[in-house]
Amino acid sequence: MANTIVKKFKYVSPECLKRQSEYSDLVREMLSVRFSHTPKAFVHTYGCQGNVSDSEKLKGMLIAMGFELTEQSDDADLVLYNTCA
Repeated sequence: MANTIVKKFKYVSPECLKRQSEYSDLVREMLSVRFSHTPKAFVHTYGCQGNVSDSEKLKGMLIAMGFELTEQSDDADLVLYNTCA
């Protein structure tokens, strides 16, 4: 997976990618202790195309950390609203 990210985002240093991967692994481990099920995340986007793009990136990060995405906020263990400042 890291190789795909490096090719797509050449400005992300290998050291930074390694830290991100280690952080994702740590979060996934903590979530497995906290929840008896795979935690679900709901991401809702308000705003422009930039916000939509950012939300897609956030969803990828959440999946890497062990979350399953849901379309219903009532089903979610984490609800994230992404909007402009």
